[in-house]
Amino acid sequence: GTIPTELGLLKKMDYFDLGANELNGTIPWLDIPLVTVYYADTNRLTGTVPTAFGTMEYMTLLAVCVNSLTGTVPSELGALSQLSVLNLYDNQFTGSIPTTFDALTNLRIFNVAHNLLTGPADSMILSNSIIYFYMSINYFTGPLPFEQLCKSDSLLTVLFADNYLTGAISSCVSNWSVVNTIDFSRNELEGSVPTEFSSLVTLETLILGSNQLI
Repeated sequence: GTIPTELGLLKKMDYFDLGANELNGTIPWLDIPLVTVYYADTNRLTGTVPTAFGTMEYMTLLAVCVNSLTGTVPSELGALSQLSVLNLYDNQFTGSIPTTFDALTNLRIFNVAHNLLTGPADSMILSNSIIYFYMSINYFTGPLPFEQLCKSDSLLTVLFADNYLTGAISSCVSNWSVVNTIDFSRNELEGSVPTEFSSLVTLETLILGSNQLI
């Protein structure tokens, strides 16, 4: 079945979880303004993400991953100032990462892996608050966004595998003093492996395979 629009009558609802079911159809706009957590992941949902989600000012977690959603990632989501987790992975989103996302100053987990997203990676403008970057299995091109990534010394996970990234790995990775996992595999990266990786004493997983490193 589908998500009933009648749920929009529940104006006091603050926790919404319909994840891990077999729901189909589109995601309706329910106008439940007090919701802080919204799960509609792991279903069979299609269509686009309602742009009106950007008005849900108390939202801290939005998970619509593992569906068959299409269209672009709404720029309106950049207005969710309380958002700390954004899970959009495993869909069919196209287009680029909205530039409005630099306003998500409380965002910690950003997962858009396994979509059809495009655009130059080094033009992404994202909040420095992010500590988990999941960008793998898309169509990002150009150099890795080191100017963006190396502003943070609190990154824990940086995944950009399976894209079309080029250029060298910057020595500024030494800034990632608490990083645990790095995966830049299956791209077209060139140059040498930075010796600065050796300073990352918290690093447990480093995957750089299937590139053009020398």
